[in-house]
Amino acid sequence: MSTSSTLPALQSPPSLPEGTSPKLHLYTQGTPNGFKPSIYLEELIETYGAEKVGYDFAALSFQEADQKKPEFLKINPNGRIPALVDDNFTDPVTNAGMAVFESASILLWLAENYDTDSKFWFEDKLLRSKALSWIFFAHGGVGPMQGESFELVPVMYARGRKAEWRWKQDWKAVNGDKGHGLLVRLHSRTQRDRQWAQPAFSLLGDPSSPVGDERNIS
Repeated sequence: MSTSSTLPALQSPPSLPEGTSPKLHLYTQGTPNGFKPSIYLEELIETYGAEKVGYDFAALSFQEADQKKPEFLKINPNGRIPALVDDNFTDPVTNAGMAVFESASILLWLAENYDTDSKFWFEDKLLRSKALSWIFFAHGGVGPMQGESFELVPVMYARGRKAEWRWKQDWKAVNGDKGHGLLVRLHSRTQRDRQWAQPAFSLLGDPSSPVGDERNIS
């Protein structure tokens, strides 16, 4: 997908050999969500090679509001990173490279189209469904609540203690207060519940680590 020069230029990661013309174009920034597709792409390159899964990337600037520029909004109308344009496929809406946005959606797109030997994903539909539950939990529960709490609690505190209390309660429900939060309870589950996730290390993270650990991609 061609983009205006008002967006940062696409760069090649060190894993891309010289002379390679990548078909995958990642628009991202160094945030937790932005790291997820980058890490998975590097895992795929190590497994399948840069000729198959080579990519380049544009490091968008939040200070310049690159994610809100019209050129990027054509890729992701919601104006958030990360987003991926895959020139190996034609977008049925734009007739350009296939545009995929939201970190979980990008992970699944890469798994379904490039992890041909199921090294990081599941062939079994029951395990796939189980994995999707965890990915959507991390995507829709842990990440947003952490981000909203860090950003909004100070603002809401100035408007009233009730708003502050509401966000703190949601934060504690996920992250725990004196050992009773959801993440703490999940981490205390048996090894049996972790073993099934071993084949999908890169999408679900290290099964020996707690949900929300920095080693967990999703």
